Amino acid sequence: MKVRRLVITALIVLILSLIFSRKILAVENDHAAELQYEIDQETLDIFAKLVFAEAGNQGLLGKRYVVDVVLNRVDSKRFKESTIIDVIYAPNQFSPVKSKSFLDIVPTEDCYKAIALELGERTNSEILFFNGRSYIPRTTPVLIEGDHYFSK
Repeated sequence: MKVRRLVITALIVLILSLIFSRKILAVENDHAAELQYEIDQETLDIFAKLVFAEAGNQGLLGKRYVVDVVLNRVDSKRFKESTIIDVIYAPNQFSPVKSKSFLDIVPTEDCYKAIALELGERTNSEILFFNGRSYIPRTTPVLIEGDHYFSK
């Protein structure tokens, strides 16, 4: 338990340092609104639970792509949600959220790692949707990772 807390604390420090450095970079590039994400401990934990619920059976790359979907929606003008929490709780978007089953999940370290890595540098800035059976109709296929189909 003590080691897990230390690892989570280290990841949080990493995430916060990435956010801080991204804000500086954003201000320097005059794109601050596009690159800032509201990340507090509660948001981080909910985000990690969603990542586990949606991609717990996937490798780190599959988890990173799920993180990308959420962050890309925050950045996209196609979605009205403007924060990570808004995207996660948007109606009818993530089945574990709809059923509330994800709230009882204890995410793995890989879930936090995927979030930290994607806040630092996005693996795929195009993907906005994913499904475990096939590409979502009326979307443009982008890639398949594990048993997830990602599209834009």
